[in-house]
Amino acid sequence: MHSFKQFLSENAAQRITLEQMLDECKPFIDQSHGAFLYRGIQRPEGKFKMETPEDYEYAYRMTVRKDRRPLDTDIEDHRAVDEFLKLQYGIAGRSQTVFVTGDDYVAEGYGEVFLILPRGEFKFLWSPDIGDLAGINIPRGEEMIDVVERSEFRTDDLHEAIQSGHEIMLDCKDYYAIKDSHSMRRMIKILIAEM
Repeated sequence: MHSFKQFLSENAAQRITLEQMLDECKPFIDQSHGAFLYRGIQRPEGKFKMETPEDYEYAYRMTVRKDRRPLDTDIEDHRAVDEFLKLQYGIAGRSQTVFVTGDDYVAEGYGEVFLILPRGEFKFLWSPDIGDLAGINIPRGEEMIDVVERSEFRTDDLHEAIQSGHEIMLDCKDYYAIKDSHSMRRMIKILIAEM
């Protein structure tokens, strides 16, 4: 049986500074050139207390699901596209990534907007041809996989991917999600400039 004190201790939010977070996310910072990734999140989990100059803000350390099931895509299309992306680019882009965008307005359509910072090493996949795979126009008589196979996908130039505002499939173990605000963006940019 656990004591009440043990319960509080085990469930208290861990404290971490924004500087510590950014340090853990250095590979992303180096590639993004100061641009932000966004994600709309319904119910974030994995709360951390983040120390900021003004007060405590909440951030979340989230693990990327490796068994993601589609919300808006037919399961057979999902599997076919996932298999194609894995074979062609080495990333199971539909089932083992987290979807992000460089457009905060797009992210807002999926939930509360968070800044996304992948921890440590990561890979990514995006298409300059497809804004959001779940919303592509499929010509009559074709399957989603036909459109995907004709499209260009890239695993380079994260900054361009972010600037495009298109869906980016982020392949990482886990990431920080920080509640988006202009003051938080400004604070992150200042700290990155000092790194």
